[in-house]
Amino acid sequence: MQLLQKFVGLFFGLLGFPAQRYICFRPYVLPVIVGLCLGITIHMMFVPFLEEGCDMSTLRRVAARNSKMINSHSTKPSQKPSTTDDFEARIVKHVPTNVSVDKNAVRPKVTRPRYIASELGMKEKLFVAVLTSSNTVDKLGVAMDKTLTKHMTKVIFFSSEKPKQTPSDFTFVAFGDRHHELLPVHVLRYIREHYADMYDFYLFISDRTYLRAERYFDLVEHISVREDVYMGVPGPDRNFCSLEGGALLSLSVLQQVMLKLDWCTSNIHSDNPSITLGRCVHFASQKMCSTRAGDQTLQYYQMEDFDYDSDIQKLKEKSEFNQSLTFFPMPDDFSHYKLHRYFCMVELNTTTHEIEKAKMDIVDLSEHSPGGRDSLSWPLGVQSQYKPANRYSVIQWTYFTDTHVYLEDELTNIAEVTGANKLDIVDVKKFCVEKLNEKYPSQYILKKIINGYRRFDPTRGMEYILDLLLLDKTNRNSETIKRVHLVRPLGKVELVPMPYVTKGMMVAMILPLYPSDVAMFDSFIDLYTRACLETQELARLIVALIYPRTSSGQARKTDPFAAAKARINDISKKFDTKGMLSWKALENVVSDINIMDQLISEFKTDGLILFTTVNVEMSGDLTTTYLNRVRGNTIKGEQVFFPMGFWQYKPNLIYNKRPYPSSVEVGQRLGLFDVKSHDHASFYLSDYQAARKTLSKKSEDIFSMFISYKKFHVFLAVEPNLKLKWMNISCDPHVSTTRYQQCITRNVEGLASQHHLALLVYEQQSEIISQSQSSLHKAEIIPDRNEPVHAVPVEPEKLQPPPPKKPIIVSDKNDGKKS
Repeated sequence: MQLLQKFVGLFFGLLGFPAQRYICFRPYVLPVIVGLCLGITIHMMFVPFLEEGCDMSTLRRVAARNSKMINSHSTKPSQKPSTTDDFEARIVKHVPTNVSVDKNAVRPKVTRPRYIASELGMKEKLFVAVLTSSNTVDKLGVAMDKTLTKHMTKVIFFSSEKPKQTPSDFTFVAFGDRHHELLPVHVLRYIREHYADMYDFYLFISDRTYLRAERYFDLVEHISVREDVYMGVPGPDRNFCSLEGGALLSLSVLQQVMLKLDWCTSNIHSDNPSITLGRCVHFASQKMCSTRAGDQTLQYYQMEDFDYDSDIQKLKEKSEFNQSLTFFPMPDDFSHYKLHRYFCMVELNTTTHEIEKAKMDIVDLSEHSPGGRDSLSWPLGVQSQYKPANRYSVIQWTYFTDTHVYLEDELTNIAEVTGANKLDIVDVKKFCVEKLNEKYPSQYILKKIINGYRRFDPTRGMEYILDLLLLDKTNRNSETIKRVHLVRPLGKVELVPMPYVTKGMMVAMILPLYPSDVAMFDSFIDLYTRACLETQELARLIVALIYPRTSSGQARKTDPFAAAKARINDISKKFDTKGMLSWKALENVVSDINIMDQLISEFKTDGLILFTTVNVEMSGDLTTTYLNRVRGNTIKGEQVFFPMGFWQYKPNLIYNKRPYPSSVEVGQRLGLFDVKSHDHASFYLSDYQAARKTLSKKSEDIFSMFISYKKFHVFLAVEPNLKLKWMNISCDPHVSTTRYQQCITRNVEGLASQHHLALLVYEQQSEIISQSQSSLHKAEIIPDRNEPVHAVPVEPEKLQPPPPKKPIIVSDKNDGKKS
């Protein structure tokens, strides 16, 4: 060991390390180093004998095995690699970069559905087919329509024979077949042709059934659409559902039935349509009638010789009767209506109880809230009052009495309470008296409203504060005053379904042009050319030249529209409009109805008409957006559109410096949205013709005509892209007093805001006062009385107001003070 230590020390000494300081000389480290050296040496000696020889034959075998693996993976890409392989071969194909695309090649056209719901395969919930007859449709059918239709997605009434008088209030289909037993098969064929794959569930029911529609619809909504459903009230044959109780089929079951309609037609039950439908369903889907679907159970009540007046007292004590959803058979329509009224009262009482319970829960839970019970808002369950962020967002209260409303807006000082406002105030007063008589033992009679305040809070609804003058009947009709605070909460928001409207519709615009508007026509036609003709907008313009009325036999000396006609003809030739820009001379025009009647032959029956005015500001972006909104808001057979544009105030009154802006600027003190104007109207020609047939003598314009027609929804809305330049409106004195006064009011309100008018009055008053003060410093020349006085004419604009008189000093005899 000593010799070994000396040898190692000599070795490290040759390397430059001092042996006595090196760690290897420690006794517990040296054996480890020796063992490592011996292991490495022995491994290097025996490795050549353990390795496999590598020759050319081995390389060929490896290459063949790899090529076989590559071929197997390229021919069978879906086959999984063996677990013994170390890797999976992958072929990378070279993608050429210079690929040429044939633009003229015919490719299949992809047509997307109109609605997202159709593209996603979403369906409506419930289709109801009511099986009726020509003898009962006018009574039982009408009763079922009034109690069922508004709660279901789609309801259609089917009959074998056509009745003497076809009902017009609901959808009715008559097959003209006297064989009543074939009616279920006819209904199935009709559904296959018109409403297949459109609904999740289909309900077949007789008109002799009363159905609690809202609760039945809730039951159907809790059934999975993936389940095969044949649910209803078992009939005489317990395997088939009775039509009087209703038979509910899922879409999957109905699709199976549609495939076996031929078998269903040849296996008709001669007496019972319920068995006919049940056989068909059972043969196609092997389903039996059941009162359960998923975790939902249908509860029903069968009534024999039902008489509402004598039986309801006993029946309302039964929980089975109150919890049922279908009731049959109904003897007549009066029993149907009475039973519906009873269950409406049941639902109302249930809702009232739930509201009271919810109020108690809110009070109990408020103790655990950060603010405790003080955090509760009044009324309970209604959104708290709106909190303004600053003084500009404060909601103002409007003061009113029984007869008048004060300062309703910035343009009205006082207005009489009429129309919907009057009905609203009457309803509020009636409600106040009822609640006061419930709270106090005294019996009050309302005499009048002393003070009334109201405001619309967008977060909660309409609020009222009323000071009521009441007469107390229990105290010799003595007068007393009560202050009440009321809130009419906002109701449930509903989405109203409307038909699909395309934005690729041609809009035919009509511009009534009067002689007083000729000065603005050049600007209008230039803007129209750039906004519509140069951009090839889907729009057509007809300029209606309204000639003034002349006396009989009196010839017109000059043509006030000669320049306008020439300008229209020049632009038509330049752009080759092909009739998209034209003019039409009209006479004896009193209202826009006369204009439409004389131009009706210029349009197609399904054409979209838009009335416009000469002071419209047009540009490419604004006009396209505005016309698209006109196309979207005008719905054929459903809705007409009257946009309210932003009317600019007179520029020299609202701007201090010239030049004035070339475009209309939207601002609170720069203009207003003219709610009194109906000059801009959009409607379909077919809708106009339908309303024109029922025109009464009181209707004087298109807006009044559509309002009185009542079959179309008249949609008035603020249109931000409809900007109107200021112009002086010519009021025709030959029209009615109401329309003439409305025209004068529009001219006055459209002049300037109250702010600018007040500044104008102040400036003029200041100028008058300054002129009066300057005249006091002038020397007054008194002519000689003997000399004649010559009168000199003075122009009206040079007349100055008389100087103010000097104050008179009067002495008070009592105290000697001067006043």
